[in-house]
Amino acid sequence: MSIEKLEIQNIRGFKNKVFDFDLLPNTANIVVAPNGFGKSSISTAFLCSQGNKLEVKKTDKHLHQEENPSVFRVMADAAWYTADNSKNEISKKFTVKVIKSPVKPKTKMPRINGYAVPQPYLAIDSIELRNVPEKENLEYDAKEFKNELAPNQKVCPNLSSLCDGGAIRPFLLSHLSLIDKLYLKNNEKIFNNLKFYIGAAAGTKNNISAGAEAAFKSAVDASDQLNILMSGILKIEPELSFLDRILICYQLSILKLRNRSNLKKWLEYGNYKDWLKDARDFIADVNRTWALAKIEEKKGKVVVNFPDAGNLSNGQRDLLYFSCSLLKIRDSGSSKPTLLLIDEVFDYLDDANLLVAQYFISNLIEHYRKASNKIYVAIFTHLDPIFFKGYALKKQRITYLEGRSHSITETMKKVILERENAAWKSQLDKYFLHFHIDSCDISSVFNGKFSLPKRHGENKGFYKFLEEEWDKALVNRSDYDPFAVCAYLRVNIERCAYEKLSDGDQKRGFLEVNGTKKKLEYVEELGVPVPEICYLLGGLYNEAMHKKGDLEQSSAVALKIKNIALQNMMRVAVQW
Repeated sequence: MSIEKLEIQNIRGFKNKVFDFDLLPNTANIVVAPNGFGKSSISTAFLCSQGNKLEVKKTDKHLHQEENPSVFRVMADAAWYTADNSKNEISKKFTVKVIKSPVKPKTKMPRINGYAVPQPYLAIDSIELRNVPEKENLEYDAKEFKNELAPNQKVCPNLSSLCDGGAIRPFLLSHLSLIDKLYLKNNEKIFNNLKFYIGAAAGTKNNISAGAEAAFKSAVDASDQLNILMSGILKIEPELSFLDRILICYQLSILKLRNRSNLKKWLEYGNYKDWLKDARDFIADVNRTWALAKIEEKKGKVVVNFPDAGNLSNGQRDLLYFSCSLLKIRDSGSSKPTLLLIDEVFDYLDDANLLVAQYFISNLIEHYRKASNKIYVAIFTHLDPIFFKGYALKKQRITYLEGRSHSITETMKKVILERENAAWKSQLDKYFLHFHIDSCDISSVFNGKFSLPKRHGENKGFYKFLEEEWDKALVNRSDYDPFAVCAYLRVNIERCAYEKLSDGDQKRGFLEVNGTKKKLEYVEELGVPVPEICYLLGGLYNEAMHKKGDLEQSSAVALKIKNIALQNMMRVAVQW
């Protein structure tokens, strides 16, 4: 099952919007959208859909229009699931989780010289990981079971000791339904015959165990309950003999008949104590600063309490909160598929912490996979993984939230990839990809050798083509070529510089200078101040004009162009 679409009505930045989402299960889905697109609005929709109905605060309504109903819909395998103010089909189908920045501004009011003085600080709310189960002591006496096997008490394992830590206890708890059936007559017969055999046997424990296995293995194999339980215990503790494992099952059958509730609660509490130790060890491994986060038991809950955010580095704070949140999701115990949205937590981690965070994600996905369950991990980011190489997950999928309103034209594809071809290299560099006042016509090369439109082979026609793509991107918002937009940006930054020169010799000298940066420095040497913005944008247009490889992966360039602030910079730069 895949998550195919989202629809959001009247939530934060969206009045009514449908997105192609395309999330796959048990995969890291990296969802890319520029800042200002509305990623936080989407995460708000997910947060509001965690209960029995969609609960949207007035402050989260679109334009704060409380009277207009809010709706959130998710399409999975062509079926829509709806959450509104009366129902929530999404939470019935999925367990919805959201992880976002945990920092909240708060204020302390200490009294100084008799006056309450507000002191603002950054805080991180505690995370409730789970409930604390009731402590339970097992009604078990090892001597009782040993005495049943006299004079060979030495062969009797201590069930309580064997279950103290390790993986046997969670295995038994998950197979309690099989333990319930150990009282069946065929199993009871095996246990009675086994006790008689042990009581009459002679020799060492190994001798007795070998003899018991020879005598009873076929009967055990014929019992579904004994076969599954003993095979499972063997996988967990390979050193346990056949006799150890069958006597464990015998003791379990007696304890279950006497007090099933006690046995179950003891297994649950033991599992909890093992979990608590692992959780504290996990937090200790992540939390290597002097300001410690702590896992504590309070009022029947296990909570993680964090130090003030100001006492942690941003990366340490985000990684610590992120890892604790994943711990809670992993141990939630939900049998439903999980929808996990991670809202830009990764964007501000350094390289080392980013790798650690990805390791946690991969472990979480593997946990769900082993449990034959599904988790849909959506990592929201404004950093395109094609350009920013921090993502190294083995199974990852990139989705561009806004869709591909851009595509590389055949003209720009060949101009960039074939730029070094001697048939047109010198003309492209001088008259097409840089501004030049003179005309240049190599339409025969464009059309005859590269099968491109003839009008693009005249530099004035090429400039017109670039302008058309610019208008599509920044004016009409239609399908456009991001490389053509960057070429237009560079050509027109140079045009503005050229037009600032009044002397004919200076203009001719400008046209002979190679490279945009050198051209701008040339005019500055002549007394023309060039806005810093023209240099700053060099990272954008130079990346595009010198890109190698698969130009179909143009989203790294296009994503930048979609940034509203960057668009404003570009508009200023082409008219400076």
